[in-house]
Amino acid sequence: MTHPPVAGIRTFADWLYACVRCELSHSFALEWGHIEGPDRMAGIYVDISQRTGQPRINQNEFLEDFARGWNRYLGDVEGAAHTDPLRLNFMRRFDMVFHD
Repeated sequence: MTHPPVAGIRTFADWLYACVRCELSHSFALEWGHIEGPDRMAGIYVDISQRTGQPRINQNEFLEDFARGWNRYLGDVEGAAHTDPLRLNFMRRFDMVFHD
C-alpha cells in the first residue's frame, strides 16, 4: 500500500473514514484511494490496486453493505425500549438535524 496522506490509516475502515467519508464531505474529492464501478471490480469488495498501490472499493458492494447496515440499525432503534440509550440518542440527533 502506498503511503496514506493521513497518519494512522492501517485498515480499510480507517481509509473509509479518513479518506472517503471525510474527504467527500469536506473537499468533495478523494485525494487517496479509489471508488470503482462494478465493471472494474467484479466480485471484489475492497482491495489494493495493482496499478496505484492505493485502496479501492466497489461502489455497488459498498452501497449494498451500507444499506444493510443502515436498515439493521433502524430496526434496532425501532425495537429498542423507549428508555434505551440507542433510541434516545437516535431521537435526540434526529431532532437536532430535522427540527431545528
